[in-house]
Amino acid sequence: MKVNIEYTGPLADGFPLEAQADTVSILNDEESKKESEALLAFIEGEQLPRLLMLGQPLVRDNQIGFLFTNMENGKMSEVKIDLDSHEYTIGGE
Repeated sequence: MKVNIEYTGPLADGFPLEAQADTVSILNDEESKKESEALLAFIEGEQLPRLLMLGQPLVRDNQIGFLFTNMENGKMSEVKIDLDSHEYTIGGE
């Protein structure tokens, strides 16, 4: 499942940033489902209980990629996940 959240007004001063959602849209088209399944496979494979995605994920060449911080150890990394096989690489691994 892919979710879009829209808000108005100021962001709270805490980290991560907080805001009141005006609209929450759950996208269930085939592309969104494929991206969600790949992301879930990565989170489960890495056993990440707390994950902070930085910026908008990029999708190209049948891969989804994004920067993330593992909130358990504070380490920031980049991941690329294959949308078909769900195989992924972190950094240059």
